[in-house]
Amino acid sequence: MSTASSTDQQVCGDLERVGGAFYNGYYKQLMLSGGHADAVPIQLAAQVSVLTTIGAPDGEIDGATAIAGASQAVGSAMTGMVRDAAIIGKGAADSSVSGVDHIPDMTSLLTAFTTATVECSKAGYQPSWFDPSELTG
Repeated sequence: MSTASSTDQQVCGDLERVGGAFYNGYYKQLMLSGGHADAVPIQLAAQVSVLTTIGAPDGEIDGATAIAGASQAVGSAMTGMVRDAAIIGKGAADSSVSGVDHIPDMTSLLTAFTTATVECSKAGYQPSWFDPSELTG
């Protein structure tokens, strides 16, 4: 197994492990409702913030080294998703702290999450929770 394939397996395994909560908690609801979801900013912040740890060694939060070692398609998709998750997570957390109770526009994160999931699937590591047929509702 090449280094990139091994790293793809690692970062896609992390997506498998941490992405299901976001997928089942918000992603499906947003995709099936035209972008409307019942979301509590602090819960959303927690769910998307965990996406930013993909590729990180145990006990750490920065997975940039692992993501950089992945294949171009998986690495690029994960980099975009981690970036967008960090932005959305911060916006949702700030909203919760300020008491405004506002959910940031999640379009870029939804696109990046979809791309990362598809690239992992194409690399042979489709997350068990990802079922495209349920998104056609």
